[in-house]
Amino acid sequence: MASAWRVRSLLLRAALFASVSLSSTATTTGAALLHPGRSILRRRPFFPTTEGKVPVAEREFLINGWRWHHLSVLRDLRRFIERVQHLDPEATDSVSLARVSYDYVWGFSWRALYGIETRLYIPWLRRQLPQSYSSELDIFQHQIEDMWQQGLRIGDELRETNLQMKVMSTSAGVLQRLSRGSIVDHSHFLWSASSRESAERRARLARVVRLSQQLERHAQRVYADSEHYLVPCVAAHATAAEQEAFNQAVVKSLGIWSARIHLVGMAEVIAGNSAEERRFRQQVPAAARMMIPRWRRQLYLPKTECLRDAKQAR
Repeated sequence: MASAWRVRSLLLRAALFASVSLSSTATTTGAALLHPGRSILRRRPFFPTTEGKVPVAEREFLINGWRWHHLSVLRDLRRFIERVQHLDPEATDSVSLARVSYDYVWGFSWRALYGIETRLYIPWLRRQLPQSYSSELDIFQHQIEDMWQQGLRIGDELRETNLQMKVMSTSAGVLQRLSRGSIVDHSHFLWSASSRESAERRARLARVVRLSQQLERHAQRVYADSEHYLVPCVAAHATAAEQEAFNQAVVKSLGIWSARIHLVGMAEVIAGNSAEERRFRQQVPAAARMMIPRWRRQLYLPKTECLRDAKQAR
């Protein structure tokens, strides 16, 4: 009988060690890939207004869908950060909830923006702008790729965390099963395993928040650079007809269902800004604008439920 108790005790310790050792040896996210020093403005701090084929009086930037989409993605990222910050690390489903929110922000919202930028926008800019601007466009492309890779690292962090929590939970289950029927009190082992699991979950979610905040700051800088430099550059070198043709190509690439969801996000992110709302009315057909409340209710709200707390009103 004594030997049986000893074996049971050794198995309990082995299960606990498995959960602890996994926590200490799990892959961690290293240095971020973002390069904040890369900036168009560092190379050319302002756009010379004397350049460009379009007369100064006729210059207008019409690719506002890209601007609104970028702002909408930034808003989604901010909501993701706040969602993760408000998750309870003690709850066993906190990592799964964070993963669902990430899948929307990165798998739907940001993926669409990244696809437009890499497949359509940057190639179009290279065709429209003079060769002398190739270095600035290289920097812009590097910035976009940096942000995309950072987002993938956030996803890797969540996947690793989810796997680790599953293994630690399995180890805790083994501890509970082995402790049944034993005359030896092993409650301190169970408490230790549960505490380590909660602490690891808290640390992992905190890393996700830090990486996301760094990405947010970088994306804000990229948007500011674009507003300051690329917007007047495009207005000077691309005619209104050329810009409108690009806008149509973007709408076709998104698909009807996705375009409706993105349009609702754009309308929400510019709400209250009179200048942007005026541009929105000028560029978005009236029929589409009239459908936004319905698309918001039927498509957007169910899709973005993962970014709202259970207590948060719609």
